[in-house]
Amino acid sequence: MKTSSVIPRISIWINRIRAVFGQAEAQSLLGEAYEFGEGVKLDYRKALFWYKKSADQGHDRAQANIGAMYQRGDGVEADVDVARHWSELAATQGNLTAVQNLGISYLLGQGVAQNNLKAAELFREAAEGGLKTAQFNLGLMHYTKHDGLELDYTLAREYFTMAAKNGHPNAQSNLGNIFTKGLGVDVDFESALACYQASASSRFPLGYYNLGTAYLFGRGVEKDAVRAYALFRVAKMLGYSEADQNIGVLEKRLTIKDIEIAGAKISDCRDNDFCNCEW
Repeated sequence: MKTSSVIPRISIWINRIRAVFGQAEAQSLLGEAYEFGEGVKLDYRKALFWYKKSADQGHDRAQANIGAMYQRGDGVEADVDVARHWSELAATQGNLTAVQNLGISYLLGQGVAQNNLKAAELFREAAEGGLKTAQFNLGLMHYTKHDGLELDYTLAREYFTMAAKNGHPNAQSNLGNIFTKGLGVDVDFESALACYQASASSRFPLGYYNLGTAYLFGRGVEKDAVRAYALFRVAKMLGYSEADQNIGVLEKRLTIKDIEIAGAKISDCRDNDFCNCEW
């Protein structure tokens, strides 16, 4: 325990010294520590201070992080113009996060005219560079209706697959839905099940819900109402309130013994922080 708590403090201390002496990378890292509360108390004001020190030296990740803070309004008043300014500086240096954030600006019409085609273009640039959130966003644009873009489940599956392989739980869940519903592909419950399992392993509530549905209806796995009930309960515990309806239906069907067995499974999963649980 001592070793794991001391190492981050030493790292922060070293970065602080380097940052004070003007090293842009150290300043950016120190900003990230303050933004996410890693090794120090979370402090957006200090995060922004060190990001700006680094960004003024042309550090692209610091520029992108400033843009994101102003886009989200983290510790500052949200300002789409300031966000775009810093994101554009970072994007011109090839920062994929900044490229994606500019895509979000066009998708939502934040400080620019709303333009789905421009958003998709920027998401594609970041996605092809390997950014999993951009891969997911581009997949979602083809998976759901957006003006100027046609529904294209083949492209949606392609980009969801990219993001899923990079560990994006929402992409894994949506990819599972594509296989379950046979959208642009043959129905494949076994592939869907694998996607839902991967999503749930990352504590994603919808992944747990979809996995529960698979057990409830026997899609790619033997029907098991007890496991389905446990999975729905976990989904609700992680914030997916729509699991309530299925929980209520199953509570009327299951025996007290069944619910106790489900409770034991939930307890084991909770002990594992809802990650990589065995079902």
